[in-house]
Amino acid sequence: MSERFDRAGLFLALFVFLLLGLWNLNLPGLHYDEAREAGLNAMEFLRGLPLTAFRNAQIRIGPVGIPLMVQDYIGALNVFLVIPFLGAFGVRVEALRLFTLSVGAGTIFLAWVLARKLGGPLAGFGAALLLAFNPSFVFWSRQGVFVTNIVSLFLVASLLCGLRWRKSGNPLDLYCLALLWGLGVYSKAIFLWTILAMVFWALILPSRRLPSPKELTFALLAFFLPLTPFLLFNALTGGTILAVARNLRFSYYGINNLALGANLAARLKQLVTLLEGDHLWYLGGVFSNPAAPWVAGGFALANLLLALARKAKWRTLLPAAIASLIIVESAFTISGLFITHYFLLLPLLAISGGIGLGLLLKSSGSSRTLKALAIAAFILWAGRDLYITALYHRALAATGGHSAHSDAVYELARYTASWEGSPVVALDWGIDAPLRFLTMGKVRPVEIFGYENFHAPDAGFRERASSILSPGTIFIAHAPEDTIFKGRVEALETLAKENGLKLEEIAYFRERSGRLLYIILQAR
Repeated sequence: MSERFDRAGLFLALFVFLLLGLWNLNLPGLHYDEAREAGLNAMEFLRGLPLTAFRNAQIRIGPVGIPLMVQDYIGALNVFLVIPFLGAFGVRVEALRLFTLSVGAGTIFLAWVLARKLGGPLAGFGAALLLAFNPSFVFWSRQGVFVTNIVSLFLVASLLCGLRWRKSGNPLDLYCLALLWGLGVYSKAIFLWTILAMVFWALILPSRRLPSPKELTFALLAFFLPLTPFLLFNALTGGTILAVARNLRFSYYGINNLALGANLAARLKQLVTLLEGDHLWYLGGVFSNPAAPWVAGGFALANLLLALARKAKWRTLLPAAIASLIIVESAFTISGLFITHYFLLLPLLAISGGIGLGLLLKSSGSSRTLKALAIAAFILWAGRDLYITALYHRALAATGGHSAHSDAVYELARYTASWEGSPVVALDWGIDAPLRFLTMGKVRPVEIFGYENFHAPDAGFRERASSILSPGTIFIAHAPEDTIFKGRVEALETLAKENGLKLEEIAYFRERSGRLLYIILQAR
C-alpha cells in the first residue's frame, strides 16, 4: 500500500469520526458525570465562583481554588484540560464535548500509528476505520468525561513508548512511559489494569536491557509527578484508601469480589455487548452488529495462527494479549461491573482487528479466497458499525436521549435559572451538577438524599431535611421509575406533615416521548 493511500485511510477515519461526533453535539442531554467530573469545576474557575471541590479537598492560590480529585478514584485532569475549551467557546455543553472529541481523534491517530508499527500500513488503515466507525467509541467520545475517555489515549501512547524503549533503550522513552502511567492512574484508577497487563507481558517477554538504578529512579519520579494531587488528596482526606478498604469484599454497588468466576463471565458477556454495540439504549434505540464479535475473534485467531506458523511476529499479538489481561483483571472492582470501563478496550480491539486484516492480506500463504473473505469480514464489521452508528444518530435526534441522558435537563435548567439565591434541594442523584453547570452557578441545589443507602433514607436524612425544610423551599425529584435513591420523597412528605407543611407538585418535565422525568415540589 502506498504511503499516500495509507494516510488517506487515516484522514478518512478522522473525517468520518468528527462528522459523526460533531453532529447534534448537545445530544444526548448533559449527564451528571460530565458536569461533576469536569464541567462544573472548570466553569467555577472561569467565572470566579466558589469551588465545589470533592471532599472539599483543594489547594488555594490566592482567591483561586484548585481541585485535587473529582471522585475518590478519578483525578481532576479533565477539569484542567477542558478549561481552554470552555474559555474559547463558552461555558456550554458543546465546548465540553469538543474537548473529549479531540481526545477521541487523538486516540484514533495513535491507534493508527501503533497498528502500523505492529502490523504494517494495512493494519493502520483497518484500525483507524474500525475505531472511527464504532458506535461505542463515537458516542462515548462525545460524552467522554462520562467514561473518562482520556485513559484510552494514555493506554495507546503508553504502548508506543514501551515498544520504543524496548527497541532503543533510550531512557527518555522510559521516562515518557512512566509519566503516561502516572497520568493514566491520576485520570482514573482503572488504568492500573493497563499497567499490570503491560508489566505482566514485559516479564513474560523480558527486555534484553534493564533500566539502571539511575534510570529507574528518574522513571519513578516521572510516574509520581502527575500523582502529586492524588497523594495530597489522600493525605488530607484518606478518600481513596477508605473507598478501597470499604469495598474490597463487596463493592459499593454490591459486587462480590470473591465471586471472580461469575464476575468474569459477566465481563465476557459485556465484551460481546461492547462489540455488538447494543448497549446504547439511552440514545433512543437498540441496534446491533452481531457479526462484530465473530469477526474480531476471527482476526485475533488469525494473528495467533500466523505467529505460531512464524509468518508474523509475536508482537502482533500484543493488543489482544493486553486486552485479555484487562478483562481478567476487571473481574475485581470497588465500584460496579460497568460496561463503560471497557472504553479502555476499544482501541486494542480495533488495533487487533486491523492487524488481522493486514496480516491476512499481505501473507504469502493466504489464498485469494482467504484474502477476499478477510476483506468481506472487515467490511461486515466496519460497515455495519458505521450503519448502526447512523441509526443511533437518527434515534437520538428524535428522542433527545433517555433517563439520566435526556435533554429534558436543558428545559429544567431554563426553568430553574430564575431561582438564583432561592433554596433548592436535590432529592436524588443526577440533578445537582448539571443544573449548576447549565445555569452557570445561578442555581446551586443542595444534595440531601445521602449516598449510604439506595433503598431507604439513612439515619441522618431527617436532620438534613429538617435544616432546610421551610415554606417556599424548592425540591427537585425524579419520577419513581428513574429514582435511584428511593424513599426520600416519601420521607420528606412525612416530615413536612409533622411540621404543618405540605409538599405541592408545581411543575413537571418530560422526555420528548412524554415520559415523566423530573418533578418540582415546593413546601407550603
